[in-house]
Amino acid sequence: MNILKKLFELIISFLNRDVTATVIHKKRQLIPPIIEKLYDSGFKVNTFGDYDLNIVGIRTIYDEPNKFDDYLYCTYKMDDEWVQHRWNITTDPGVYWLEHPLNKLGTACVVADRQYENVWELGKHRGKYKALVQTGNKIAVYRDNDRNPTYDFAKHTIQEGYFGINCHRATTAAGGSVDINKWSAGCQVFQKPDDFKKFIELCEKQIEIRGWDKFNYTLFNEWCILGMLDWDNE
Repeated sequence: MNILKKLFELIISFLNRDVTATVIHKKRQLIPPIIEKLYDSGFKVNTFGDYDLNIVGIRTIYDEPNKFDDYLYCTYKMDDEWVQHRWNITTDPGVYWLEHPLNKLGTACVVADRQYENVWELGKHRGKYKALVQTGNKIAVYRDNDRNPTYDFAKHTIQEGYFGINCHRATTAAGGSVDINKWSAGCQVFQKPDDFKKFIELCEKQIEIRGWDKFNYTLFNEWCILGMLDWDNE
């Protein structure tokens, strides 16, 4: 009888373990891939409640000079369900500033595969309009001083500090700007004004609902096919 009892307990234990594994797998499926990447990288993930924003940039492999070929993801929970937005931005400076550096050390470009906690606060970009400004924490940048229109990250040294690396928009014209030109000297810049308006509204919601006025920013180099980051609630 004892042998039969132990065998029965073993079978039940195995079945329970299988059910548990299935539940865990289903739970993981409910998490957007961009959030999975944050977890896998050991970075902070904001999950406290409604409008607890996770702001993530992706520098794509295309890296065409002077084009808005990167993406910004804003992912958060609403009524305990994940919501995701994605917009075209640039994480790189425009060609004009690469050829005409403002800083004697060279034009800034944010270092990817890092998370910058509390780096941004809601303020005014160059004192003109509402944006996220780098008043909360330091950020790491490469310095490009070879004055050509391309960026070779391997060649440049890294500098950390407060450099006015904001998150703002390009033109106010409908449809946005085709080229970066002077719109970015190292900032994270939205191509379309309507996209930027929506993003700032979400930032305002975090402050209003959560009471938190600082924003983390994580920047990744593209590591997968971007279509794999699609999310149903987007």
